Amino acid sequence: QLNKDILNGKKNFTITSWIKYDNSAMINQEYIIRGRNNFRSKEIVFEVFRANRIRLWLRNGHEMFTVPELNDNKWHFLAWSRKYREVCLYVDNKNIGCKSFPSSYNTNININNLKLAENISHGYLDEV
Repeated sequence: QLNKDILNGKKNFTITSWIKYDNSAMINQEYIIRGRNNFRSKEIVFEVFRANRIRLWLRNGHEMFTVPELNDNKWHFLAWSRKYREVCLYVDNKNIGCKSFPSSYNTNININNLKLAENISHGYLDEV
């Protein structure tokens, strides 16, 4: 478990990680990082949803991004950048896209429980 205060009060941040999945990996909702508040709401989640889908959660809302297949036995560099309401996803330094959350999401993050590499059972995670 990580220091829960590392992201608290932040409207701008970047989370990066290296990840590698074997060719045959069946990826299903594997969390790079997951933070909840006192009400068990999803304050922040960086999730590899499928081999070619990444989902970013912010204050119980989420955006899904389609990415190149990640189960190719190669290391991939992932980066999630947040600036107020806008979230951007990068894979191997390529901008996959940016999306905006509603204005109600332009608030500080309030995390009570922050976990790293939860449910990563089909791959390898490094340098989060």
